[in-house]
Amino acid sequence: MRCAAPDKSWSALITVVRGYRQPTTTPAAGDRFGLLAGVPYQLGDAELTPTWVTNLYRGLADLAPWRLAAAHRGWREGRQARGLPIHDPVVLFGLGGVGAARKPKVALESTEDGPLLCLIYTGGSAVLPYPHWTVPADLTARLYGWQPSIRQPA
Repeated sequence: MRCAAPDKSWSALITVVRGYRQPTTTPAAGDRFGLLAGVPYQLGDAELTPTWVTNLYRGLADLAPWRLAAAHRGWREGRQARGLPIHDPVVLFGLGGVGAARKPKVALESTEDGPLLCLIYTGGSAVLPYPHWTVPADLTARLYGWQPSIRQPA
């Protein structure tokens, strides 16, 4: 399964992280950035929008955009080394609110232009491990000068 082109469906609801800019006007329904502003992409999804927006912001809160390319590359290489099929894109987290087997999930795909976050519907449960694509837990402390008191292996 591949992410759809941005103008084809709301599968490309979230564009490349480094390219997102807060809209200067209120998005209309059908705008691919609308969900980020709380506007449903399709009117049929309107009742799920509050849940999806909450879970989208919760999932993106710890996102480390500088780690996405390496996370996707590591996932791909790990699958290849084990002889497993590579399904692009790889799921980061789900948006919830749907009882159907195929659920909306935010996924990571690698493109020529860099990492691409997209929304897909999938029934699979495989996800890219959280520590691979999020801000390291001790980053803030280290930026403020904290050093671990336990000796770290070299």
